Amino acid sequence: MPLLMIQRALVMEEDSSTRLLITESLKSWGIPEVEDYATETLSLQRLLRGRFDLAIFDLGIWSSPIAAGGPTLVIATYPLGSANDASVILKAKRQGADTLVEKPFKRLRLLRSIEAILSTPAARRLKIVELPTSRFRLGIGREQSS
Repeated sequence: MPLLMIQRALVMEEDSSTRLLITESLKSWGIPEVEDYATETLSLQRLLRGRFDLAIFDLGIWSSPIAAGGPTLVIATYPLGSANDASVILKAKRQGADTLVEKPFKRLRLLRSIEAILSTPAARRLKIVELPTSRFRLGIGREQSS
């Protein structure tokens, strides 16, 4: 599964139900470390201190371009009806978003967005140093006696 590349994710979403949907979905898809925040201040502090592979943020309350050009893949969420709004697209680009997801969305839409971003050149920013063995099963045969 391509989500193995993602070890740490940060979610910044003001709406608690959307934040819970995203956070629990990421955990259920096997991402071991997921942190979620309701405000930009706390999430920005964590983004600066931690090495995150994926950040999902609410474009309506995100104002810092700190994610732009960094190693983190960024998905911006935005309200229904603003898909063709040029200012939304421009703001997302300035803030460093690799893709946009319109709210409200379902788990499958979020998963498809993450899988799509992992198949783009943006995914090259992720560097796998070590995959923990707890993330997948190793096919180890019986030891043979000599």
